[in-house]
Amino acid sequence: MTLPASGSISASASPPTSGGSVAIDPSLLSILPTDVAGVPMQPAPDTAAQIAADPSLASEVEAVAVALAVSAGSSAAEDLVIASVVRLQPDIFDETFFRGWRDTYDGAACEPAGGVRGNAESEIDGRQVFIGSCNSGVLTYHLRYGEDVIVSLTSVGERRFGEQVVQNLGE
Repeated sequence: MTLPASGSISASASPPTSGGSVAIDPSLLSILPTDVAGVPMQPAPDTAAQIAADPSLASEVEAVAVALAVSAGSSAAEDLVIASVVRLQPDIFDETFFRGWRDTYDGAACEPAGGVRGNAESEIDGRQVFIGSCNSGVLTYHLRYGEDVIVSLTSVGERRFGEQVVQNLGE
């Protein structure tokens, strides 16, 4: 991975690789900022491979990439964001699909965090963003990026890394 001057993560010239039924495409990370509050966004290819190996996603998802930023706080608290960027199969996206995507993602993200508490919708940096909340304070963020990309984030911590990623997505 190289970090371009544009302020986003980008992949080297390597082509997408297959982690199973869904391709792993590090170039999807190019829309993410290089850092969040000075904490570098790091590609997480093992996590992307776990997602890509799920055969139930192949009919909907063409490719996936994952990155994260973790900052240890001054106490035991940490700020964390995990960003999943997925490129959908053609003609998959509609509101019903997106609602199901968010519900499934939030259920999985919130299960270890005490379950889903609720959800909301907001505009962040001119983008429609759907925000889920878990019982333990973990937040999820979901947005459509372009025609066929979804960005889903899981975030915890007082500095709201997830919100900062949304505010600094590439153009």
